[in-house]
Amino acid sequence: MHRFRYKTADFEIEVETADKAFLDACIKKYVDPIDQEESAQDSSPKKKKSPAKRQSPKTNQPDAEEAIDVADLVNQIQELKEHDILEQNIINKHNQLAKVMLCFYYAAKLIKQEYLTTGQVEKITDQFGMKIKVANVSTTIKKNSKYFSTSQTRKQGAILKYKLNQKGKLYFGELQKPSK
Repeated sequence: MHRFRYKTADFEIEVETADKAFLDACIKKYVDPIDQEESAQDSSPKKKKSPAKRQSPKTNQPDAEEAIDVADLVNQIQELKEHDILEQNIINKHNQLAKVMLCFYYAAKLIKQEYLTTGQVEKITDQFGMKIKVANVSTTIKKNSKYFSTSQTRKQGAILKYKLNQKGKLYFGELQKPSK
């Protein structure tokens, strides 16, 4: 069975058939003219719609979730001369805020990636062996919003990116100091 669903602001088509050729003909007949029309209006190239993928809302950012090399970032952090202090004061403690801030601070410092999503933070903490799930990262950021800035205003379905603001960087600097 082949299924295809295509939806735009003013047009929707759903096809379910066992005949692949018929499905391809429907796509050419209905979808291709609409895509050409939209690309002529936008003057930007459109990607061909995939029936299996859920469409995410458009954001003002180039890529909703830019890929970062998590393993490289973690390796760079582990090679730092202050890694022992980080391990003692942040990684081995039960402070989620400090662990989340560690991800943001060193992503900006080492790989020049200021904005991170909660999913990226989860991947980084997982590589450290102290995984914090996306929901917990999000809750931690919301509860401590005075330390974080967002890339855009909150919209339903949009992927938000966060970064440490100046107050957050100062607070993280205090957390890094060796305990007496």
